[in-house]
Amino acid sequence: MAALSPAVWVAGLASLIVLAFLYPSPILIMIVLFGPYESYRRWKSRNLPQNKAYYAIPGRTRALVAVVYLGLAAALSVGVAETFVSRGF
Repeated sequence: MAALSPAVWVAGLASLIVLAFLYPSPILIMIVLFGPYESYRRWKSRNLPQNKAYYAIPGRTRALVAVVYLGLAAALSVGVAETFVSRGF
């Protein structure tokens, strides 16, 4: 069961490219280098019968997964803000 469609993978990859340009990081650059292959593979195979069944989930489940992802992002953002230590070099 996949709650994210291949279109979300492509949108996420585009966002990561912008993020890697604005805030260079070795991990982001590595994901940007390897991400296009996985996104392309998922996009090309999205219409295969077994993948249609894989992506066919109820809208309520998709909404719950979206809420959990956004909640996780919010919690991590708060955690980063609360544990930030300013260094005055």
